[in-house]
Amino acid sequence: MTTEVSFDMNEVLDEVRDFLPRLLEAGDSVASMLYNPAGHNFWPLFGDLVQGMDDLYRTMQTVLRRLREDGDHALLAEPVEQFVADLARRFGELNRYMDDEAYSDAGDCIRYDLQPLFAQLAAVLGEKEEIRRQRLQSNLAWLKERFPRAYAQLQHAERDLTRYILIPSRNGSMNVAVRTAEGKDVYFYSRYEPESEAARWVEVHAAELGGKSNVILYGFGLGYHAAELTRTYPDLNLHIYEPDLQLLLAAMETIDLKALLDRPQVKDFVVGKDKDHRDGLFYRFMKYAKGETATLSIPNYDKLDAEWKRAFVEDAKMAIQNYVSHENMYDKFGLEWTRNALYNMAYNITTPPITGLKGKLAGVPAVIVGAGPSLERDIETLRKLKRHALIIAAGSSIRALKHFGIDPHLIVSMDGGYANYAVFQNMEIQDIPLLYVPQVEYRVIDGTSRHLFHVFFNTDYITMYLMGLGADDPVFRSSHSVTGTAIQAAVWMGCSEVILAGQDLSYPVDQIYAEGSLYAEEHKRDVLSRAVLQVENVAGGYNRTTQSMLLTLRDIEEIIAMFPQTKFTNTSKHGAKINRTGWEDMESVLNRLGRTDVPERVMIDAMVEHLSLYPEARRQALTHRLVSLPSQLEEFERAIQHVRRNLARLPELSRKKPDKCVNTMFAIEKDWGQAVQSIVFNTFFNVLLKREISHFDRELPEVAGETNLIRKADLFVEVVGRLARAIEEKIPHVRDMVRHAIERLESRIQINASGDGHHV
Repeated sequence: MTTEVSFDMNEVLDEVRDFLPRLLEAGDSVASMLYNPAGHNFWPLFGDLVQGMDDLYRTMQTVLRRLREDGDHALLAEPVEQFVADLARRFGELNRYMDDEAYSDAGDCIRYDLQPLFAQLAAVLGEKEEIRRQRLQSNLAWLKERFPRAYAQLQHAERDLTRYILIPSRNGSMNVAVRTAEGKDVYFYSRYEPESEAARWVEVHAAELGGKSNVILYGFGLGYHAAELTRTYPDLNLHIYEPDLQLLLAAMETIDLKALLDRPQVKDFVVGKDKDHRDGLFYRFMKYAKGETATLSIPNYDKLDAEWKRAFVEDAKMAIQNYVSHENMYDKFGLEWTRNALYNMAYNITTPPITGLKGKLAGVPAVIVGAGPSLERDIETLRKLKRHALIIAAGSSIRALKHFGIDPHLIVSMDGGYANYAVFQNMEIQDIPLLYVPQVEYRVIDGTSRHLFHVFFNTDYITMYLMGLGADDPVFRSSHSVTGTAIQAAVWMGCSEVILAGQDLSYPVDQIYAEGSLYAEEHKRDVLSRAVLQVENVAGGYNRTTQSMLLTLRDIEEIIAMFPQTKFTNTSKHGAKINRTGWEDMESVLNRLGRTDVPERVMIDAMVEHLSLYPEARRQALTHRLVSLPSQLEEFERAIQHVRRNLARLPELSRKKPDKCVNTMFAIEKDWGQAVQSIVFNTFFNVLLKREISHFDRELPEVAGETNLIRKADLFVEVVGRLARAIEEKIPHVRDMVRHAIERLESRIQINASGDGHHV
C-alpha cells in the first residue's frame, strides 16, 4: 500500500476502498480454515492475511496523522482513530490465540471482531469519488427533466467539501456533518441509525398528518424523512422545499433521487434561497393542492439558518392567508372591478399615462400621506413641509388633508368599491392632479379632477387586453393598498426620497384613523373588535392589528424592497415598524429638507410639460378593440352552450353507448379548450370566477386520471359543468357592462371633441 514518501489523501483512500473487499474475502476464507484441521495451504493464506492487516494498520496510521492536519477531511479523523485503536487491540488478540494454538478462538476473532471492523471502515470511507460524481450527474439529468426550476438553481453550483462532509453513521447509512459559521460541526442525523430517527419523526407528527392530503416539507437533507413520509403515507401529496443547495448536492452524491421522488405524489421540489422561487412554491401549493394541508420541518435546520426557516414558516402562513384573502376579494369585488375596468376605458383613451414623467422629478423628496391617527400629530409640520416636498395623498387621506386645509400636490386612487367613491363625494379637488388605476371606482374620476393621468396594474387582465399593453407602457405591481401604488409612482417619477406620514399600518392606542377621515367613528368599534393580532411598533412595543392590516403592511414592505436604491423614511411615531425604512420625527424631516424648494404647481407643470395622450392610431385601435367585444362575447356564449348540451348527454351515453360517449368527451375537450383559450374567457372570467377556476384546476387531474368510463363521464358533468354554469350566469352581466362601456366611450369622445373634457 502507499508509503509516507508519496502521499495523496484521495488516492490513498481510494486504494484502501479497493483493498478492503479483498481483505474481507481473505478473512472469510482463513476463518473457515481455522475451524478445521489446517491444510497444507493454510499458512501461506494466513500469512498473506496477516501481512494485509499489517499494511492496512500502517497505512491508516499515516492517514490518521494527515487527517489531523487536513481540514478537508478533518471529520474522518475520529472514526479512523477509533479504527486504528480497535485494529491494534484485535490484532494483538489474534496473535495470542495463534500463539496458544486456540484456532477456533482465532477464527471467531477474525469472523466476529476483525471482519466487522473492516466492513465498518469501508462504510466510513464510502464510495470512490468517481462513483459519487457519476451519481451526481445522473441526478442532475433527472432533475432537469422532472423539476427544471430546481435544476436551474443547481447546474452551476460547486460542492463545498470543507463545510459539508459526508460520513457514515454506525449502521453504515450516510450522514452529513455541516460546519456552521461559528465553527461547530452539526451532524444532520443520528450517528447510529438515521432511518430509525426519520421513522420516529413521522410517528411524532402522526396527529398533524392524520386526514391531510398535502404537506409542504421544509428540508430534504439526505432524503430520509421524505422517504419515510412516502412509505408511511403513500397517497400524501408532497411539496418539498430545500433551502440549502449544498445539502442537496451532498444528497445527490449518495442517493438516487429518481427512485425516491419520481412518483405522482411528489408535486413540487424547490431549492435555494431565491425568494421568487420560494413564493412560487407557495402559489402552486395553494392553486393546485386539494384537501387538508400541513407544513412540517425536519430537525436541525434551525441550527443552519433559524431566521430563514422562521421567515419561511411565517411567509407560508401569510401566503396561504393571502391567497384565501385574494379569492374572497375577487368573490366580493370581481363584478365591480370588471365594471370599473370597462367603464374607465373612456378615460384611459382620453387621458395620458404616467409614462412621460419617468425620472422627471429627480431630486424632489415625496411624502406619501396615509389616514392613520399619527397624521394629526404631524399635520402642522406637514403643512410647512409642502413647500419642500411633493405631498401625495394616498386614497382616503385626501379627506383628512382637506379637513385640515391642505391641498396635496397629487392624489393617488385605486380602490374599486363604492366606499372609495364616498370618500371623494362633495370634495373640491378639480385642480389637484389625480393618478388613477383603471380598476378604481369609475365615479371617482367622473367629473373630479381636471388633471387626470393613469397607470396600470399587472393583474388587471381586462385593461391589459383592451389597452394592448406592451413593454413600454407603465405597469405597476398590484398592491393591497393605495400607499403601495403611490410608492411606485414616486419612484417612477424619480423622487430622491420617499417619506411615509400617517402610515401607522396598525391601531396604536386603539385609534384607527386621523380626524376628518370618513366613517372613522362608525367603523371604529367594528375594526377594533377584529384587531386581535399584534405587530411590533417603531418604539419596540406592540400595536393591535388585523389580519388584513398585517397583509397590507407586508405588501408595502415587499414593494419597498423592490427599490433598494431609494431612501425610505417612516415618520409615524407610534405606528407599526416598517422593514427597510428608517424612523425619523417629522420635525427633523422638515429641518433636513428646509433648503429644498418645491413649487406649488410642480405636479401640474410637470404634467403639462411631459405628459401626452396616446397617438391617434393607437386610440382608434383601442376603441375598435372595445367595440368588437359584443360579437366575441356572442361567439364565446355559443361555445359554452354547445359544451353544456354535450355534457347533458354523457351520463346516458356512458351507460348505453360507450364508444359514442368517448367521442363526445373528445368533442367536449376540443370545444372547451377553444373556449378557455379565447380572449373573452382570459380577459373577463379569470377575474369574475377566480375561486371557481381554482377549484376546477384542482379537480381536473382527477378527471384526467379516471379510467372507469361511467365515473369519468360523471366527473366531466360535475367538474366541467359546474364551471360552465357559472360562466353562463355571468355572461349577461358582462354583456350589459360592455354595452355601457361603449356608450361611455362614445359620450366621452364627443365631450372631448367639444372642448369640455378634462385636460392635463
